[in-house]
Amino acid sequence: MAFPAVKDKSVFNGIYAGAAGGQIEFVQTLELTKFDSASNKYTLANTFALPNGQVQAQEVEVDAAQLMTKEKVAEILAQCEAAGATLGETTVPAGTFKTCQVPTQNGGTVWVAEVPFGFVKEIYFDQDMNRIEVELASTVSGQ
Repeated sequence: MAFPAVKDKSVFNGIYAGAAGGQIEFVQTLELTKFDSASNKYTLANTFALPNGQVQAQEVEVDAAQLMTKEKVAEILAQCEAAGATLGETTVPAGTFKTCQVPTQNGGTVWVAEVPFGFVKEIYFDQDMNRIEVELASTVSGQ
């Protein structure tokens, strides 16, 4: 499986937990829909579906250099422990993956793995300190 590639698609189950209380479950889908070789940019479709049927979708252009490649993931996994992160296995709805658990600057964590978009789980905090957690439910490689 090579990535990034057009038709790479990952579906994540998520939970948004408000800093003031309450939580909302959602499904997030990331999909690369186009590639412009002249600009070296992909079109990324980012869709959020809520349990009440509401859907929020947006498309953004992303420079290819900003996306994870199979080579970048391999390097992160190979240097994981030397960089002070935790190498292990992580089980999410999509399966069990070899991961590097990397703390982020905002107090969150990302689990890097060899899948399109480069991660199988992420916990992060937005500017209002709301907690967002996503876990990979399924993935399809465009290649």
